[in-house]
Amino acid sequence: MDDRLYAFGALRYEDDRFSGFDYQSSVALGVGYKFIDTETTKLAGRAGPGFRSLRQEVLIKDASGAVIQRIPGESQSDAVLTAGVDFMHAFNANTKVIDTFLAEAGSSNTSLQNDLALQVKMSEKLALSAGFGVRNNSKPPAGLKELDTTTTLNLVYGF
Repeated sequence: MDDRLYAFGALRYEDDRFSGFDYQSSVALGVGYKFIDTETTKLAGRAGPGFRSLRQEVLIKDASGAVIQRIPGESQSDAVLTAGVDFMHAFNANTKVIDTFLAEAGSSNTSLQNDLALQVKMSEKLALSAGFGVRNNSKPPAGLKELDTTTTLNLVYGF
């Protein structure tokens, strides 16, 4: 729309075998605004209405905690409000921190996700990234926790 205000469309599909959901998907449209947009620092926020579809599953575990059976539940769909914040700061030409926050709130549950990563370039095309992610689901499937964390180490290839 202009240098700072923009429209967005978002599609998301998640198939996480440890979340207690067979799948989670959403589509959203909305507007965003670039609060800071410099060469070294970027901060943008976005929000809009959307539609989410998901299917919970019951996880049957053995005595050691390994999943031995998955029983799919009914599919659920609802309208959601999607909001997100993206932040990036480059400390120098080779090192930057990236943080991405996403929220989807609907009648069936509220999902919050934050991913923080430190990325260090090794060459023009390759970088190493170490990250930490936090996910919170207000109504997780039975027997599962609301809060889930992940730690990642990635090799990033730039096109």
